[in-house]
Amino acid sequence: MTALEDRTRSGRSTSLLGSKDIINSILPPELFSKIFEIGTDMDEETSDDTLDVAKLDEGSKSGTSYNKAYFNSLDFASLVSQICSTWREIALSTPTLWGYLYVADETPVEMITTWLDRSKAVPLDIEIDLENKGQRTVHDFMPFLITHISRWRSFRCHMAIAGQILQVMAYLVGKDAPALEVLTLDDPDNLENIWYKHIVHSIFAGPGSLPKLKFLTLWSSPMVWASRPFANLVYLQLGSIKEGARPTVKQFVTLLQGSPTLESLLMSGDMFDPDDPFRSSGQVPDPITLDSLQHLIIKGFKTPSSVNHTLRLFNAPRLIQLDISDLCFDSEGEPLDFSSTFDLLSDGVFPKLEMLRMAYVICANPRSLEGWFCNLTRLQKLNLVIPRAPTDDPVGNSSQDLVETELPLHFLRAFVPPKLRSTLELPILPVHLVCPVLEEITASGIPGNILVSCAEARKSQGVPLKRIMHDARDKVNGLCRERLEELGVELTEYEETCYGVESDDDEGMDEGIFHHFAAQINP
Repeated sequence: MTALEDRTRSGRSTSLLGSKDIINSILPPELFSKIFEIGTDMDEETSDDTLDVAKLDEGSKSGTSYNKAYFNSLDFASLVSQICSTWREIALSTPTLWGYLYVADETPVEMITTWLDRSKAVPLDIEIDLENKGQRTVHDFMPFLITHISRWRSFRCHMAIAGQILQVMAYLVGKDAPALEVLTLDDPDNLENIWYKHIVHSIFAGPGSLPKLKFLTLWSSPMVWASRPFANLVYLQLGSIKEGARPTVKQFVTLLQGSPTLESLLMSGDMFDPDDPFRSSGQVPDPITLDSLQHLIIKGFKTPSSVNHTLRLFNAPRLIQLDISDLCFDSEGEPLDFSSTFDLLSDGVFPKLEMLRMAYVICANPRSLEGWFCNLTRLQKLNLVIPRAPTDDPVGNSSQDLVETELPLHFLRAFVPPKLRSTLELPILPVHLVCPVLEEITASGIPGNILVSCAEARKSQGVPLKRIMHDARDKVNGLCRERLEELGVELTEYEETCYGVESDDDEGMDEGIFHHFAAQINP
């Protein structure tokens, strides 16, 4: 054992991670290559983290010197290629280590060209994230990336400066991307409308130029929408698209009809211009049926009529997860009533819904909610985030009264059997017990006593709740906690974030789920 320790110590003078003779003779190069590939995949998933070089510090005892900050700044592929000559040889002969390219403000152009050369012919996963901290421009790197467009597997572009995405799109005009599966174009939403009306590029070469595209995210990014070749889409996210660059109703319907495998759809903000021929006249095309759609997010629409108009365009008989959020106040801080939207949903357009999230949505008419909930016979999980009144509203303001006192009762009354509604001081309405398989409620903005009353009523009808997750900002006193425990309800506290519920085992419908879903494209 002493001899082994001596050999290990002596090896530290020529290698940062132990003896070359020992380490490199134990494992064959092929296994090293596979280990490096796994490490590179982990590096992709945790790009904000730095590598732990604590073990490397041991080498300093034998006189090895290096810059710790320098090693902390390296990605996995660069780090392992600088450990020793053998590891470097293996790393450079493994093209898959260099297939992920992250371009930021501080990324040297030489690194981009080096990665492209070392990746040989493997698929490329490219992520561009510019915050304009330096002098980096689109024209510094796009000429190099575009020459390898035939190898692009994913291309994610996030810009902090309005209009830069248009410069990127200019490089894509008339191009084919036969291997592209993921496309994200994300631009700030503060660009003046006139830009979008006059500088809209038709990216790629038309039908057939994107035969493998599965995940498409357009955030405040313009496109020419007619005849888009997206036949294999499984995920579509459209958000903050300005007037003049939005699809027409007919184009949007064509887009959905041409995506027979679409599973997830996220729409943030109004989808159509006010002067659209169908929208302005109040006409609605015959709804299309999306048999494959399972996940739907609707958020940030400006008016109930715009939401209703969009929902009337399609049916989704197999939808299992729905998120309706950020539909509460107008630009003046006045509450928006989306009762008409819930009346529309009462027609049974989503009969197989299993998971529902409603966040920052106002429905002033309890009968509208009850009419919809009566059709949700398969709902298992409900996530309610009740909007809180604007902080500058005076006490007694009508919007504050609606939000802080009436809404929690409106949203939960449908789950309380009529005979027991007196515990919630609600009028008894002739409705049958709804959501018979509901097991879990996630709640924000709902007091503990209302949650207890709801749990008691559900249990008395033989359909008990199993779990309640409550916002840490809401008061749930000791008596409420004890009563829920007696009822067999597991009570968990969480913190509401901009992406929804923050919890280790959360499965709520929010943007985080969609981003996680999209990230799974890389094998």
